[in-house]
Amino acid sequence: MIYLTCKLLIIMNNLLVYNTKDNYQLSLIIAMFYNKQCMITDNNLLCLYLNEYIKDKIINKIKNNIPLYNKIHTDLNKILYNSGYYEDNILDLHNFFFDKFNITHVALLIDDVIKSVKYISVNIPEHTYVINLSSLIYDKIGILTNTPDIITIYLGVHPNVSINIQKRMAFTGQKRYLVNYIWYFYSVICYSPKTLKYYVIFIYHNEYYIFDADNIPCIYKADMTDVHLVERIKRESVLIYYRKN
Repeated sequence: MIYLTCKLLIIMNNLLVYNTKDNYQLSLIIAMFYNKQCMITDNNLLCLYLNEYIKDKIINKIKNNIPLYNKIHTDLNKILYNSGYYEDNILDLHNFFFDKFNITHVALLIDDVIKSVKYISVNIPEHTYVINLSSLIYDKIGILTNTPDIITIYLGVHPNVSINIQKRMAFTGQKRYLVNYIWYFYSVICYSPKTLKYYVIFIYHNEYYIFDADNIPCIYKADMTDVHLVERIKRESVLIYYRKN
């Protein structure tokens, strides 16, 4: 069991976070649910229990400076398994949450066919070293035909490519079918090739924070004027979440 010092805003003091071989579960929960819980429309008891467990046993404890213990990880794995999650990677857990919590999928018009997807996967061109995320999105993913609250961008691992992440996106490119809708940066999950673990950059009360279970403190303000930190995020971003304002 590892003791981590965690400070959030001014009121956070010590926080014990369980140490796991792969921290993707907690990183994904922080990225998706720290600021806003899902509206549950499924009356399935396991789904309701999972939602309440995430809210009460993880998110609220972190916000209220209550320790998390290794038992949290064991219990969470049991609940996920009993709810139908049998995989062991971050993308599958993302898809699982979208299905269990009935999060609206993205509807894209591609070749005159509307496809429903849980995330938008982008292709990074060969021999690319620096590129804007918007350049990977606009007019390359099809036409967005709905207005989901959350839009997720999956980049995969790209340590040799620096991707500039926009604070706001229209997701419509030159075909402005949805000109009145803007999605704003919400969080990004990054993967460090050095530690082989995930960490999260998220916005809370209009400030940028980092969640990194291996760091002391584990939640702290992100200095977005630090060029080294920003470049690290650009190269290590894996999943980016945008929310409709």
